[in-house]
Amino acid sequence: LNPGNLELLESSILWLAGDESLIGASASARAAPTIGAISEGTRRTITWALIGGLPALVLALGGFVRLVRG
Repeated sequence: LNPGNLELLESSILWLAGDESLIGASASARAAPTIGAISEGTRRTITWALIGGLPALVLALGGFVRLVRG
């Protein structure tokens, strides 16, 4: 399902053994699907959710805990 995980393990072992010349991407790892392009609107929504949404959520949760503890 995820050939990159096994390939990372094999490459790590080869790197630790000093055989960097044997490290390379296999055909099965290259054939694995990747994430496609996202639209500008989706990218903007994700950006604002991470920049503004997460801090607002942390502040709201902190305020809630402060109220509960009294």
